[in-house]
Amino acid sequence: MTNILPNDVFIYGVKYMALSWQPIFSVDDITQQQWGQLSNHNAQFSSPFLSYQYLKGLESSACVNGKTGWHSYHIGIFSDHNEESNEEYNELIAFIPCYLKTHSYGEYIFDHAWANAYQHHQIPYYPKLVACIPFTPVTGSRILIKTDCEHSFEEINRFIVENTDLILSEARASSLHILFLPEYQSRLLIADPQIVDSPIENKPISDKPTEIKLLQRLSVQFVWQNRDYASFDDFMQQMTSRKRRSIRKERANAVKGVIAASLPVGSDAMPIEVLANEAFANEALANEAVTNNPVAKNIDVKRLVGEQITPEVMADFYLCYQQTYLKRSGHKGYLTEAFFEFLRTEMQTNIMVVIAYAEGKCIAAALFFYNEEQLFGRYWGALHEVSGLHFECCYYQGIEFAIEKNLRQFNPGTQGEHKILRGFEPTFCYSNHYLQHPDFQKAVADFLHNERIGIEQYKKQGDSVLPFKKQDGK
Repeated sequence: MTNILPNDVFIYGVKYMALSWQPIFSVDDITQQQWGQLSNHNAQFSSPFLSYQYLKGLESSACVNGKTGWHSYHIGIFSDHNEESNEEYNELIAFIPCYLKTHSYGEYIFDHAWANAYQHHQIPYYPKLVACIPFTPVTGSRILIKTDCEHSFEEINRFIVENTDLILSEARASSLHILFLPEYQSRLLIADPQIVDSPIENKPISDKPTEIKLLQRLSVQFVWQNRDYASFDDFMQQMTSRKRRSIRKERANAVKGVIAASLPVGSDAMPIEVLANEAFANEALANEAVTNNPVAKNIDVKRLVGEQITPEVMADFYLCYQQTYLKRSGHKGYLTEAFFEFLRTEMQTNIMVVIAYAEGKCIAAALFFYNEEQLFGRYWGALHEVSGLHFECCYYQGIEFAIEKNLRQFNPGTQGEHKILRGFEPTFCYSNHYLQHPDFQKAVADFLHNERIGIEQYKKQGDSVLPFKKQDGK
């Protein structure tokens, strides 16, 4: 146990009773009773991923630890003093999922250039400490707190920040990276008042000076927002007539099973300027170029939940997942078959599978997670390239499900400007970074300042080509 603060220490006007932290090397090192007392303090940013079941699944199926380059180094925050009884004791009051990493893959916040700069100066960048959900670029809280904790969320965050150097020294890590935080949680960790007061931020969290060291980094994802739509058609009524016709034709082609031609439309790397060009924004033009060579007369697309997700369904999904990873990346994916089977048995109420059948055989599948607030599109794979089938399975079926379940929003996954034309809105994502080496911390701060300008412009460009009607209804 690493004791950090003595009793009744005041920091920036906030009174800390004796708090301490220690690394937790497996979620199984926490008792079920302790897990049961931890919760997300803000339901709006809860997810199925920050849970015992999900983190346990990653560990037990060898997706992390071992030779994966992800080594569990979770942070437990303990209260060593009971204010009511004035007794000394040891109680887990907060948990942060963290991993010591020996590479930068599977994070989706890219810092390879930082690692290369360290290597150029013969300074080790790895291991680094990353607070995140592995392989899951989804905005959400990165801390669970005891339900009746006498310390506020803000106090616990401040405690973490003030002890970052000690945590990194004990972990022998070069840096701390906290990925995909809600904006207000990211603001609790940043130091630069210009960032706190920037136009895209809310008011400053405090008028008191601080020495917080974690830099803020922006990125952009594309998220669908449910504005009380009654149906998919109701959602499409908010679009221009040209976009509605395009989506209807795209969905029709998907279930006809026509083989996709090699077209730039829908490419993950397509520039927004190309999207803005009507020749590519009009999907009808792309559909005309599709080879009229059906895989089958009809494709049957189904949404499956709960007990409908049988071992056979999950095996079909996993084959699609592996094949697609192998084609795109040269390996069979970060996640193991045992992990997906764990999800099927232990998180059945939080997963949904969209599966496409041609002549009774699976040809494509997508896996989603959901809770009472949000839908999360996570994994996709296909055995045949069919025009529009990726969009049907990964986007349109998800939108229909979110409307049926009255979910607030649908995050379909990272990257992909082609989502914009299908109603997914550019949305800022936030991460925070601290590099112990002061020269590199300054260099990264300068880099992030310049990068931020480009990211803000990128989002504005994305907003400008959304397919929705203008206020005049046109």
